[in-house]
Amino acid sequence: SITIPLRGEKTNTLLLASTLNNRVISHDVVCEKGYPIYRTSILDGYAFRLTDWGFKTEGEQAWIVDGYNRAGERGVYNKDKGNINTPSCRYVTTGGRVPDEYDFVLPIELFQINSSTNVVKISSGARPPTPSKDLNVRLPGSDIPRKSVVLCSGQIINNVVMGLLSTSGAREVRVYQRLVVGVMSTGSEVR
Repeated sequence: SITIPLRGEKTNTLLLASTLNNRVISHDVVCEKGYPIYRTSILDGYAFRLTDWGFKTEGEQAWIVDGYNRAGERGVYNKDKGNINTPSCRYVTTGGRVPDEYDFVLPIELFQINSSTNVVKISSGARPPTPSKDLNVRLPGSDIPRKSVVLCSGQIINNVVMGLLSTSGAREVRVYQRLVVGVMSTGSEVR
């Protein structure tokens, strides 16, 4: 059977909360900023600059890891970058922010790191792809374009819809007021 939600004419604007379950959205929800809101990595790896690619240190390509960015975190940066003649890279996890100064990300499996010096080198036998701008980088608005409608009026709110509301940056949502139904017994209905 199909259940069609009853809608009142009046609406309320409510903050996102678990109490919204089974409520009905009264107006289209628009993603104002787009998602993601900044450049993110599509894999665990190291972010590099195109200008540093091909730099040689004693016959081997090497980079100092200047920090790390994990998904949902701002990032941690090393103040001491060691040898200033060695180019730097940034460790990023899947979904982690790729700083604007870095151009592309390569998978962690292609590299070995010396944890005492914080220097990363290409693993022996590894064949990294030719780097290009934004390789393995998810661009802002690539999942949800800016100003796009993510949910339409009439949508019943459930846990999945709550996740989409949160991802789209909505802090509140307009919903139809719940109908109030009363039953009045007059005593003459039973014969």
